[in-house]
Amino acid sequence: MPDNFVFAVDTDGGVDDAIALMMLIGSGKKIDFITTTFGNVDLEQATKNILDTLAICNADIPVHKGASDPISGERIDAVYVHGPDGLGGVERPRHLLRHSGETAHNALRDVLRKAALGGPKLQILTIGPLTNLAEVLREEPDLVEGVDRIWSMGGTCHGRGNVTPAAEFNILCDPEAAKAVFSQAINTTLIPWEPSLHDALPGDVVDGIFERLGDTIPAKFAEHMCTFMRERGKTWYHEDLLILPDPLAAAALLDSEVIARTIVCGVLVETGGEFARGATILDHEGKTQAPIIGIMERADRPKVERILEGTLAALASRHQ
Repeated sequence: MPDNFVFAVDTDGGVDDAIALMMLIGSGKKIDFITTTFGNVDLEQATKNILDTLAICNADIPVHKGASDPISGERIDAVYVHGPDGLGGVERPRHLLRHSGETAHNALRDVLRKAALGGPKLQILTIGPLTNLAEVLREEPDLVEGVDRIWSMGGTCHGRGNVTPAAEFNILCDPEAAKAVFSQAINTTLIPWEPSLHDALPGDVVDGIFERLGDTIPAKFAEHMCTFMRERGKTWYHEDLLILPDPLAAAALLDSEVIARTIVCGVLVETGGEFARGATILDHEGKTQAPIIGIMERADRPKVERILEGTLAALASRHQ
C-alpha cells in the first residue's frame, strides 16, 4: 500500500547528517527527495557531501540545492566541528550522481501546493537550519496546511547552547527561519541538543558496533566519521563519547520509543538580544500563543545503539 505522504530530508551535509541519512536508507525508509542548505559547511559542499553519501549507499534519491544564506544576518558554519570538507576528511567514492536542476524551494513548494489540492502531505526531517522550509511558508503562508509532520533537530530544552551559552547551532544559523516554522501549528517533534549530549554513545560501545559491522565500504565510511567526531568529543568534554544529534533525530523518527522523556509546550525563538540570539525558550506555563510541540528531553540510549547498528548493518549487508 503506498504511503499517503511525501517524505523529505532537509540537511546541511555534515558528519552526523551523513550518518543519519545512512541510517534512514539502511532502515528501508522511503525518502522521496532531499533538500540541502548552508550550515555545517557552505551549500555547495553540503550538496556534494550528500551526493557522496548517497553513492556510498548505492541510493539514487533526488537532491535539490536550497538556501545558501540565512534570512537575516551573516552566515556561520561549523567546519571547526566537521572538518573543512564537512565529513571529517573521509575518502570519497567516484560516482555520477548529480543534484537536480530544481531548487529546494520549488520542490517543497510544489509538494505543499499539491497537498492543498488533495495530494499527499509532506513529512520532513530537518537536520540543519530551517531556511528552506521557512522561506516557502513565509512566501505562501497557506501552504502550512500541506505539512503533515516535522521532526527537527535543533534548539535546547534546558538552555544549554552548543555554540553560544544560549543557542544551539542549527537555530543560531537562522533564528528567523526557526521562528517562522515553530510559530506554525504543525505536528512537530523537536530533538534538541541536550539529549544528544547526555545520552551520547561511549567509545567502547561504538568500537563494538563497528567491530561487528566488519569491513564493508559503508561501515568503514561511517566508522571514519565517527572516529573523527569522537576525537572532537575528547577535546571538548574530556571523555571518549560519540555525540550524534542528527542520528538521534533519525532514530526518533524510526522508533518513537527512542524518546524516553518528553516536554510538551510552546517553543519561542529569540531573534535579538546581546547574548541570547538563537535561543529556544520553552513556554511551560502557556504564557504565549506559541503552538504546542513535543520536545525530547531524554533518549533511550540502548535503543539508539540498536537502531544505529541495525540500520548500518542492513546497509553494509548490501555490499557483502
